Amino acid sequence: MVVGAERDCLRSSFGVLLRSERHVAGLSQPQLAERASTTPFGISRLENGHVRPSTGMCWRLARALRHGLDDRAAVALDLRLRVAAGPSLRSFSTRTHRQRERLAAELLADGLPISGADDFTNVVLSLLVGAS
Repeated sequence: MVVGAERDCLRSSFGVLLRSERHVAGLSQPQLAERASTTPFGISRLENGHVRPSTGMCWRLARALRHGLDDRAAVALDLRLRVAAGPSLRSFSTRTHRQRERLAAELLADGLPISGADDFTNVVLSLLVGAS
């Protein structure tokens, strides 16, 4: 369970981003929960900063929110969610890591600027450095 300042930080960054993306996708909490293989209560707890998201959950949420779009759109949202979670983010499996590395490389090949000036770019760079 998350308490105090960490909960406030998660709610104001990860929770706000998740809620905003859910609204843009036109999904209710139960609809997103079904697509992401979790519960509406779980979505509520993530949006309100009561639990730490895992990278696996970020990936499932990104795929659910970008349903029907190119996988690269899901990877971009996955990385944004992970950056928003900050140090509260929990680890993910090797299998999903390899898939994200491949898709992150495709994003870079499509012209994603690599300046190292922001957290999003640093996450992409760390994925690629880990792959080599």
